[in-house]
Amino acid sequence: MNLPVFSRLAAAAVVVALSLAPVPAQARPWEEPKGGDTAAGAPRGHARPMPGAKPVRPSAKQRAAAGTTMALPDCQTSKYTDPTGTGVLRVDQGCDLDRYMYESDGPLDFSILVDRYAGPVTAEGYPAAGHAYADRKALLTLRAWDVDDDYAVGGEVDRVGVNGHAIDAPSYGILTGAHDQWSTVSFHIDASKLKFPAGPGEVAVNDFTVLIDTANPGTNTWAVSIDWAELRLSSDVLPVALMHGIISTGEAMLDMKAFYEENVWQLAGKIITPTLTFNGSTYLNELMMREPIAALKRDTGAEQINLVAHSMGGLNSRRYAWLHPGDVRNVVMIGTPNGGSPVADHLCEIKNSYDGDPNEYEALILIIGHKFGPCDGPADGLYQLQTSYMQNVFNVQVRDHAAGTEYATIAGEGWDLTSVYVPGQSDGVVAVDSVRWMDRNGSHGGVHTSLEPIFPQNHGDLIKTGSGALGRSLCHAYAAQYACYRIEESSGLRAMAGTAGDPVELVDIGTATIPAGGTAQIPLALEAASTAQVLILTEPGVTGSYKGQPLSTGQLFGEPVLVAQTTGGAGTVTLHNSTGAQVKAAAVGSVATTRQLAVAGPAGLPTAGSPVTATMTLTEAVAGEPVRYRVLDGAGAEVAEGAAAGTGTGTWSATFTPAGAGTYTVAAWTTGTRARTASVVVPVGADDGRGVAAGATWLAPDANTDGRLDALEVSVPVTAPQGGEFHLTGDLIAAGGQVIGSAGGTAEIGAGTGSVTLRFGGQAIFRSGLNGPYTLGNLVLSDAEQNLLDQVTVQATSSGYTAAQFDHLEVEIDLQGFTDEQVDADSNRYAEQLRVGGRVRVDAGGSYAINARLVGPNGQELVEHQQTAALTAGQNQITLNFPWPAIAAGGVNGPYTVMDLSVYPINNAGNGAFLPSAHTTEAFHSSGLVNRVPLVHIEPVTVEGNTAGGYTGTLPGASAEDPDGDPVTLTNNAPSPLPLGVNSVVWTGTDTYGGTGTTVQSVTVRDTTAPSITCPPNATVTTATPALGNPATSDIVDATVTVTNNKPATFPSGLTTVTWTARDDSGNAATCQQQVTVNLGVPAGPYAFTGFWTGGSSTPSLNATCKVPPLPYNMCFMDVSWQVKDSSGNVISNPAVVKSISWAGNVSAISFSPTTGRMSVSISEDGVPTPSWYNFTLIFADGTRKTLRVQMIEGAPESS
Repeated sequence: MNLPVFSRLAAAAVVVALSLAPVPAQARPWEEPKGGDTAAGAPRGHARPMPGAKPVRPSAKQRAAAGTTMALPDCQTSKYTDPTGTGVLRVDQGCDLDRYMYESDGPLDFSILVDRYAGPVTAEGYPAAGHAYADRKALLTLRAWDVDDDYAVGGEVDRVGVNGHAIDAPSYGILTGAHDQWSTVSFHIDASKLKFPAGPGEVAVNDFTVLIDTANPGTNTWAVSIDWAELRLSSDVLPVALMHGIISTGEAMLDMKAFYEENVWQLAGKIITPTLTFNGSTYLNELMMREPIAALKRDTGAEQINLVAHSMGGLNSRRYAWLHPGDVRNVVMIGTPNGGSPVADHLCEIKNSYDGDPNEYEALILIIGHKFGPCDGPADGLYQLQTSYMQNVFNVQVRDHAAGTEYATIAGEGWDLTSVYVPGQSDGVVAVDSVRWMDRNGSHGGVHTSLEPIFPQNHGDLIKTGSGALGRSLCHAYAAQYACYRIEESSGLRAMAGTAGDPVELVDIGTATIPAGGTAQIPLALEAASTAQVLILTEPGVTGSYKGQPLSTGQLFGEPVLVAQTTGGAGTVTLHNSTGAQVKAAAVGSVATTRQLAVAGPAGLPTAGSPVTATMTLTEAVAGEPVRYRVLDGAGAEVAEGAAAGTGTGTWSATFTPAGAGTYTVAAWTTGTRARTASVVVPVGADDGRGVAAGATWLAPDANTDGRLDALEVSVPVTAPQGGEFHLTGDLIAAGGQVIGSAGGTAEIGAGTGSVTLRFGGQAIFRSGLNGPYTLGNLVLSDAEQNLLDQVTVQATSSGYTAAQFDHLEVEIDLQGFTDEQVDADSNRYAEQLRVGGRVRVDAGGSYAINARLVGPNGQELVEHQQTAALTAGQNQITLNFPWPAIAAGGVNGPYTVMDLSVYPINNAGNGAFLPSAHTTEAFHSSGLVNRVPLVHIEPVTVEGNTAGGYTGTLPGASAEDPDGDPVTLTNNAPSPLPLGVNSVVWTGTDTYGGTGTTVQSVTVRDTTAPSITCPPNATVTTATPALGNPATSDIVDATVTVTNNKPATFPSGLTTVTWTARDDSGNAATCQQQVTVNLGVPAGPYAFTGFWTGGSSTPSLNATCKVPPLPYNMCFMDVSWQVKDSSGNVISNPAVVKSISWAGNVSAISFSPTTGRMSVSISEDGVPTPSWYNFTLIFADGTRKTLRVQMIEGAPESS
């Protein structure tokens, strides 16, 4: 390439006068703008240039020689947003565009204006340090005619340059194309070679040049024509915001961020993980989303973004997309409770239906509020997650848009601590049915697409490394860059059968305050049941047991909790606080039962100021059984409370009169051993004049004057006596009653009457195929505080439009419709072709040109595809076959990307469609090896801790298979040891060719083994505050254990048994006992004497026998022991309590045994006749005497 020529052209371009054309109201990216170089409204045909044809204007060389007297026609830059949501700068006429030029006429040049200020620039206009595009790529796409680059000798080589710079490897700016056809070709350009404005409101000119037929200089062998050129500053993918759920932060999405960046390189620098409220409402979270999203769009230059969200983050994302139509291309929701969560119901019912000790109630409020936030009204996130709020309020307000934004959901099925609360298939927190509540094929009027499969992970694991949901969300939002096949073959997927067990009902609640280092107990009265659960809400550092069994540790909405699975019945929760501060705890008992209480609000939207009646039903009700109720307003304040009125067996009702519009909670409960609770959120409309007025104004604009209607815009009158911010949602309904789509609008209305406009996109109406007249219906009016104000079933009817009148594209490529496969016709496991399938819709049948390029991971072109196909009006399947030998010759492994796909009618080349980046395959090997990755299957398991810190050893519950029969090596990332609690372990199956499949296993490590403890030796001391020593302890899992004892602050005189307890972090305990004898002098009488024990007797007596052997050994030997207690019942250990002993023979010194609590002596007498009687008498310090009568008999001695 001749760089001096580029420099000369760049200098010459300085004198060119260019302007930025107005941004069209609605660009149509797949059709070239009309009125270019043909008469307005005429078909834009490109006649095939003939060899030897001459340009109709002076060549670039002639213009350069003539200076400014032969000014270059303006290249007007226009802007639009393409189907991937990327902002595009486009030139379609002027300069040297639309001219068939040989080398002697060239170079071919054109300019594109950039109006985006993105930071400091150099004096020449290039990005300087701190510029948003300093280290970014841009994408230049050209449409070229008949580029004959496939000739081995003398082929056409046309080189593109920018601002006097060559384009780098791997493309080197060389045009590729198709013989006798139009084709598109894209180049990745370092943004450092582009010029940007020096400040806001300015523009920068970027000059592009095509050096023609550089391989055959001076011959005019080949000519080229450029139809149009487009520049995408932010490459070819939308930025994405990853949104966390309730009781979480942006850090929870970092695994997903890393996965996205690793698998779609274009997303580097385009991902944010903002932190929203910890437990606030969708209203507050949506407000917090605005600034980081605006900054993301500003920094990347994108007009739209994708939102990928977990749990409640999906609801926040739905609200954002509803309020900002056109800003969001995709909303992908993972484990989002679109139909609400029974876990939230359970937590809120604990608070709303408690009818016990007021102090205990206050403790419940503090504990639940501290962990999960309050559940008072719609300002609280937990409140909004309730099933009745989601179904009766949120989904009515936020109905999603059928046009402009695509909604998709991903569900999981896996065990979690809260699985017992969620019947059927669930991820432990959210049911699959709830995730898919707004499915487009369901019965709730939704527009969501339920993505398959259901992943075998619990709620938290769905967004962790190894979860197939990460790849499934990525391939849906970025189908052109990441293939879904690699997800379906690598994640151990299976459809799991959910268990539709009995509903779980809350039956008992208790609270306790646990002192620092202390213990507390909470009794629970649970009825007998096959399945029951005790959940303890408290702070870290608290362990315990239920019915003597250690409690398991886990998480609920990310908060640490303790739990016990049981079968019901009365029991006691024992909790131990190892922290240095006082803590509170609440124990919640629930059982699975067919006895169920339900509360329902009235149909429709009741009005404030009028009575509202809620009904209660109870299965297995007992005659005369009472039901109590409580009504709370949206701030959590009590509105009404009392006994519900019985209306029949098992039915009751309660009536209240709401003071104003808002949401009201009606909670009901029964009492006794089979207590039940339930609640419902009841929306109440306004009675203060705020509402939807009659009539509507219909508009059908055609801003780009192409003869097709851009949209239906309906202005709806709203009455607002006090003014304020209003939100309106409504449906567009076809003549046959089918809902075509939903729309939302927001307006700030002054006091009096105003209007809110709903816009229904023309393309959505066209795609529905449903004709009018259309009806505006199902209107819902809300205020800024998310209160429903008014509902209208039918508002107004349009004139008789038809779907064909509305905006659409003559040729439209389905962005989600691509597939790829290796074709191995001879079954030798090596492919002959790479076959890529896609879908395209065309208005008119006929002969169409289909062209594309297959490129490697670094952008190097491997092979081109060119074909002519007969397409019929409507949907068509297209197939691109790339020969594998050409791929193998490139020597680079996949993933491969289909770029520059163009489809256009041969007889009307202007009305075509193209995709700069159409589809990315999986990571095929360049050799064409057909290798399906292993399938990894897992089951959740529980293992017992067996080493310091947790568990080490083989993990059960994982297996792998290979679809091709190859050997599989199965590994995991479990640390050693695996810590206590619920762990997410990533398993990887690797075959002999390096193919890998992964999935995540939930492994619970528990510790139910008590520590060992050996007490200090027994002691006899003469102080009331003795040093007892320290026990020896050890534990299999915990490095240290908590050791306590029950010693008194001051020991009494005599024997005291001290119990030592060793407790590990899981609450397992072991005990031992130490006997401590304290001699502090002789206590005053009277004494209690329990009797004498002699020899091996187990019971005391006042008589004994002593055996005397025959001569010459006629001597009696015997041990005598006794126990004396003081007036307080304490055992006396001081021998001085015995003032003297009367016995005819020998007596040893008195000793005391802490083990038996007795004093003892050894006595003997010789030469005694048999039989005869002797007295052994103790004279105590209080003057009392106790005598043991000893009879001497002949026999073998007991001791000697």
